[in-house]
Amino acid sequence: AQMTTRAAGKATVISRELEETFRIDTWWDVPVFHPIQLKEGDYEYAADTELHLVMDIDQTKVVGEGTNDVELVLKCVAWWKEELQHDLQFIPEDVPEEVRKEFCEFCNDYDMADAFRSIMPILCRPGLTEFVKAHPQAKFWTFTNKDREDQGVIVRDVSDDDGLVGMFQEEPHEVSGRQTIDANKLALAVLDEQVNEYSGIVNEERPMIGVRGQSKDLSRIVGLVQEKRRERAKAEGKLDETPLTIVLLDDKYQDAYARCQANDRRLLLKVQPFVAVTEEQGVELKGAMERILPVNKLLKFYQAFRQSEPAHALVQCIDIMSDDASTLLKRRGAAESPNFTYVPKVLPAGTKPLDPLPVLRPVSKPSPKSEWAPLVDHD
Repeated sequence: AQMTTRAAGKATVISRELEETFRIDTWWDVPVFHPIQLKEGDYEYAADTELHLVMDIDQTKVVGEGTNDVELVLKCVAWWKEELQHDLQFIPEDVPEEVRKEFCEFCNDYDMADAFRSIMPILCRPGLTEFVKAHPQAKFWTFTNKDREDQGVIVRDVSDDDGLVGMFQEEPHEVSGRQTIDANKLALAVLDEQVNEYSGIVNEERPMIGVRGQSKDLSRIVGLVQEKRRERAKAEGKLDETPLTIVLLDDKYQDAYARCQANDRRLLLKVQPFVAVTEEQGVELKGAMERILPVNKLLKFYQAFRQSEPAHALVQCIDIMSDDASTLLKRRGAAESPNFTYVPKVLPAGTKPLDPLPVLRPVSKPSPKSEWAPLVDHD
């Protein structure tokens, strides 16, 4: 009536009842378990398993596409700063000396971690801190699907081959020949670090992982855990064989191809999407962005670079971050004399606040099936 595994040098006993209720599969030689939602809303999972909580970043861990352009603005400035380190000719010759000096000082003083930190109360999911406090036993992971593959070709790429969100571009800089920081990757990594710091996640098992155009393959998580355990076993002489309970928190049941977000629906914990901020937070965000990158300064840089070199990469960069698809920085007026303003996407007045995230509790005996919530697999 019991299953015995050896974990960290001691036997872990899991009853047959827990096995039959929660066991889902074996991946990478590790027994994998799933949680069960109860009708009252919270979840339970098998005691004596190791809980791994995997969070999708957009609309789950932080506010989604609506205010995602914060990241676009911040990484553009990070790119300007990086270019100045590699290319002495990045600023066109005809840019006035006082603008050149102001641009260099602005870039040198820019700190992306500070910028993200200043707006964490707005970007971070309401209730995330309480959720983290309620699960001190959990190991956290973050998935991003900002990687994109289309028919086998990588369209957008923020993770290195091992799946980790990296730091550098694959090719050296065309001017300096040195390794170059990739602003796309850096922005995601810094965003995740700041969310963790703000919400109290100190037990992140590994930095953010890119999906690389695949579904959120949770067996990759198990493979990475097992890899780490085997490395540790070389030093300790024994392999940790504690079974894993894996949970993916995501704001959608299915991906764009109508496939379940997780390998198995039972591993998915669907949360309400965090799509935009409140009107009051929108005002706060506008003020915060003005402090990070004032629009009058942005306009000065844009006009000076554009007058000197209309097709300059910085001009194109600002055009992209303020185009019609932007949901934060808006460019209005004629191309030669535009004006910029921050207009954050906000929720309609009267929108109900998000429900608190559920709690996952370890149990030695599962609740009767009559108390289980039905398994829903689509919106």
